[in-house]
Amino acid sequence: MTAPRIEKYMTWPPHTIDRDKTLHEAHLLMRRQRIRHLPVLEGGRLVGVLSLGDLHLIETLSDVNPLEVQVGEAMTADPIRSLPRRRSMRSPTPWRSATLDPRS
Repeated sequence: MTAPRIEKYMTWPPHTIDRDKTLHEAHLLMRRQRIRHLPVLEGGRLVGVLSLGDLHLIETLSDVNPLEVQVGEAMTADPIRSLPRRRSMRSPTPWRSATLDPRS
């Protein structure tokens, strides 16, 4: 039996978020895109993953303000990485950072 390929579970290119964005911004992005996990970037490099479960847990803490706490404080650092195998999925810029800023 062959193991399922990552393409079965991830969209390409993936939606991402910068580590300095707020938890509120991450939650909005996840809801809008109907996703449960976000790769977290710093300077265009993958540094972590933020899950919807992470958000729900952290947002239940009484001293956490989702409008102030940054994604980098809640993410899981050093995620396992997988490179695409199919040529059609390769891209010179595999990660695109999502933004909620209307200026960009």
